[in-house]
Amino acid sequence: MPADNDIADHLATLGHGTVGTDIFYSSLPDSPDVCVCVIQTGGQRPAPWEDLEYPGIQIVVRDSDSDVARTKAEAIFADLAGLTHTTINTRIYHYFESTGSPNDVGLDEKNRRLITIPFIVTKDMEG
Repeated sequence: MPADNDIADHLATLGHGTVGTDIFYSSLPDSPDVCVCVIQTGGQRPAPWEDLEYPGIQIVVRDSDSDVARTKAEAIFADLAGLTHTTINTRIYHYFESTGSPNDVGLDEKNRRLITIPFIVTKDMEG
């Protein structure tokens, strides 16, 4: 299972919402206005000699209220940045490395605030 699915599930476990209702993965839907989306990005080259991979993760927080979006993004950042040795859906995630602070990227076409949070995760290699 791709890391974006796992991390969406983990955010739900941490109380940031419900997968399929206000937490999504792979792509940000047009609705609801208030939601979180976990998107897997390129990351870094795998280390097959160590059975590790390093997917990039971009978390997008969207809300019509800028302050609420910022607060939620900072809470997610606090929960994930530096997280070590965590099992999510039977896979071991060794480390969540923040590659930047929550970043306000502006408003979308419906005037909803978008905040992104970038990570590189170290996890056991699939299959």
